[in-house]
Order: sequence, then C-alpha cells, then structure tokens
Amino acid sequence: MSEDKAIQCHELGKRYRIGAAHRKAKTFRQAVHQAVLSPFSYLRMKLRPPDESEVLWALRDVSFEVERGEVVGVIGANGAGKSTLLKILSRITEPTEGHAVIRGRVNSLLEVGTGFHPELTGRENMYMAAAIHGMKRAEVNAVFDQIVDFSGVGKFLDTPLKRYSSGMRVRLGFAVAAHLSPDVLIVDEVLAVGDLSFQKRCADRMEKAAGSGSTVLVVSHRMESILTLCSRGILLENGRKVMEGPAREVVDKYTADVQVAAGATSLREREDRRGDGRFRYVDVAFSDGDGTGLVQATVGEPFSIHLGVEGEAALASGLTCLCSLNAASGECATTLSSLRIGCDVSLSGRGELEWHIDRMALTPGDYRCNLILCRNVPGTPQMELFDRVTDAFTLAVVPGDFYGTGKTPVQGTDRFFLDHSLSIHSRTT
Repeated sequence: MSEDKAIQCHELGKRYRIGAAHRKAKTFRQAVHQAVLSPFSYLRMKLRPPDESEVLWALRDVSFEVERGEVVGVIGANGAGKSTLLKILSRITEPTEGHAVIRGRVNSLLEVGTGFHPELTGRENMYMAAAIHGMKRAEVNAVFDQIVDFSGVGKFLDTPLKRYSSGMRVRLGFAVAAHLSPDVLIVDEVLAVGDLSFQKRCADRMEKAAGSGSTVLVVSHRMESILTLCSRGILLENGRKVMEGPAREVVDKYTADVQVAAGATSLREREDRRGDGRFRYVDVAFSDGDGTGLVQATVGEPFSIHLGVEGEAALASGLTCLCSLNAASGECATTLSSLRIGCDVSLSGRGELEWHIDRMALTPGDYRCNLILCRNVPGTPQMELFDRVTDAFTLAVVPGDFYGTGKTPVQGTDRFFLDHSLSIHSRTT
C-alpha cells in the first residue's frame, strides 16, 4: 500500500445481528436459569449462524483512498452507513470483513464531548481527553490557550462539566479535538450543532488543519458545508458506496436522488394539508432559465419553480398564491407572493404557476417551502383558504458566483446577497 495515502479502505463490511433481542435474558439470574435448564438450546442459539432475517449489513464492500492533506466529505441519507464507517476508521469497532489502514495520529469527533466526565471540571476534561488521544501534558500546555480561546468557556474552566450547557460542551469538545495536531481528523456532524459563529470557526479550523497537512474526513447533512470544505465526496447508500468523485458532482447526485425520492409522495397525495380543497397544489418541478429541469438552485443563476394546480372552473379569478422559503432554523427567508407583485391569478380547471427568479440571491442552504392558495371574499376583508401545505418541498441552494467576480462568496451569517457597488471619491482640502 502506498505511504502517500492517509487512509486506505479495502472492501470494508460491518454486519450486525438483529431480531434476536427478545430471546436475551434481562437479568443475570435469567441467564443462569437458561444456561442450566436448557444448556443445549442455549448453546444452539449462541452458536448457530444467523439467517438473513437476523442480519443487517450496515456497511458492505466499501473501498476508497484519501490522500494526505485532503478534505473528503461522506454524505448519504440516515442509515446509509456513514457513522459506521467513521467508527471503523476511528477503531471504535472492528469490521466484519475487509480492512482499513490509517497512517498517523487520529483524532475523532463522532459525538462531541464523548469521553468527558460530568463530575470533572472543564480543565480536567481537557487533559483527560487529550490523554485519550495520546497527547502528553506538555503538548497540551503548548496549545492550552488556543483551546480555551476557541471554546469560549474560559470563565468556566474550573466548573464541573455537568453545569455546562450543551453548547458549551460542544465548543469544548471540538476545541480539544481540533487543536491536538492530528494527522487525520474524523468529524461527524459537528457543523450541525452550535450557533452560526461556532460553525464558522469549526469550518475555518478544518480548513486550517487541511492546509497544514492534516487529512480531514467529515460527515454532514449540510450540502453547502460539503461544497465549501471538501474537494472530494463519497456517497453511501444502504451501506454501499454508490459514487466517489469531485464534491460538486457527488452532491448533485445525492440531491437528485433525494428529489426523486421526495417525488414518491407527491403534492397530490399529501393529506396533511389545510383548506377546503376547491383549488389545490398537485405537483412541483424546478428548471433553469432555458427551461431545463433542475434538482437544486445555484446562487446567481436563473431559477424557476413550477407548481401544478387543479381546481374548480367557477373560481377562475382573484386567486392569491404564496410560496414562503424558510431557513433550517424555521425563520422565513423570503416569500414569493402574487399579491405583492400585483399579479391577478386566474385559473380554470388545471393549470401551472411558474415562479421566475432572475438570479438566485439566497445564500447556500436547504430551504423548506410552504405553499398557500387563497382568495379574498368579495366585499369583506376575509380570506378563503383553498390549500395550505407546510413543508411542501425542500429547495437546495448551492454556492455560485453571484457577483460575477470569479469568486464564490464565503458562507457567513447573511441570509441573501444584494447587488451593490462602491464609489470612491477623493477630496483635497
């Protein structure tokens, strides 16, 4: 195997035996009772190979290599095998088949704060976690101030960890793991926790680690983070590797698969909706400026949302349609409204509404979209609600060159981009 590779995995597989939990003894007394009274059946149960209904392959036939200094993202749906893969690479569990070779010191951040003791202080937990990772006390002392500054818990270092908030434990856990000079840093969903400022610091730290020669393997459900941080991606599905390649291509494949899966439950079939149903949304699709179908939007590029609607011909005019785009936090990022733009919506029977966006200005992320179709009751301030679907679909927005400068804006706390310019005027006194 090449010494230039930080990680080499060959046909990794991890099998778990399931479905037999109900036969296990709940107490030591019951276990002894089973072994004494039914020794042969007890041994048969323990020694017989499990049948197919009792076997779950969490990982199967997974092979890949990671170069030194490379940042690679592992993505996939829940249950795809991502965490199992990281646990094997972190030597928490052994593979059932295949093998993995990791060269150098490995620091894992699979569950932030794993190994911390609630009765110990923050300071004591720092040294204990470092010792678990093979660091000497002198090595910790050399980066102690950096860890404290990064975590932001300096005032509480001598407070027992049980009195820390969950956010404080998260910050301390990542600060320790990321500042111990690992050759390989393995991170599972750390970018999904903490506030935006902490997430930004985590991303910067991983980029710095990669720039200094460390190898980073990161799992995240936030595709914008994968695109920003990673040069390559690995897509897992049902425990198998289905794609490996440039991060953008792997993310596009994953989001396309998600969109297809989401289409299995179409708007027409959604039952968790409100309204009298005289007009209702029945399907959704996306396209670019030329009408070519898309599965996601790109910052700075034209984008259209196509909504199929069915209703009664007797209510053909005076409709109002709304499409609110909500950030992952639940806050509304923006609302597309026919009322705001002065558009009188008229439909008869079946039709299609097309929302046209000249340039996608939302920052990268996943947006949950709510749909409303209603009408003013003539002569009154009241509204008739025909259809309201919460979380009707998810819109993924990926990074792009909004300003046409050849640079992709770094993700920050902004919610959207604005066209702007700068004028500089020199004055002499």
